Amino acid sequence: MMCCCATSVASIEMIVNRVTGEFFLENTGVSSELFDGYSVDSPGSTLLPGNWTSIADNYDFSDGGLLDPNFDWFNLSMTMGSLAEASPSALSATLLSGQVVSLGKIWDTAEAEDLTGMVSMGASTSAIVVEFRTVYGDYNSDLVVDQLDHAVFVSTFGSVIDLRADGNMNGVVDASDYNIWRDSYELAMAPSASEFAGASVPEPTSFALLFTSAMLWCNRRRTSR
Repeated sequence: MMCCCATSVASIEMIVNRVTGEFFLENTGVSSELFDGYSVDSPGSTLLPGNWTSIADNYDFSDGGLLDPNFDWFNLSMTMGSLAEASPSALSATLLSGQVVSLGKIWDTAEAEDLTGMVSMGASTSAIVVEFRTVYGDYNSDLVVDQLDHAVFVSTFGSVIDLRADGNMNGVVDASDYNIWRDSYELAMAPSASEFAGASVPEPTSFALLFTSAMLWCNRRRTSR
């Protein structure tokens, strides 16, 4: 499942889902980690800047403060070869123990796995080996396949707008995306996998059933005339 192990001075790791190209920061340590900048670099220009869910635009002071409630981050580089951003204050962002944050589907899955990363922590900078994983059915972007992903699938079933559960990336959340989640290796290996056995594709809504019944009633009336 993993092609290499992420290593760094701190416990912040960079992970890419090679199925979707989604990029994550994860704190695998037992305590919170503070940082104030990072970069993701690709010698082969395999990055997709338009898909970048940056801290500056999503997780800083002006955007709810998930990672940094006190300062607004700024972008340093936004190209196919490099994505980088930083905070105006040292050690301002906090990644809690076990926390996973998505930075968007920024890697082109058709290209080489050539990403490298750096994380700045005050006066020090740590090189990060980007870890590529093959993960199917992770619809809530936490790098774990479980019942929470099925819940996302159910809530977005039939959507062509909210495509978090579009596992085969065909532009619609449909039954095939349920099959991707159900058949996921990670789900099968989960300690509580047996709890998911009863999960299924959503049934038609009550409104849909009512609408169908009304149409059949109207057709019968027309036929009887």
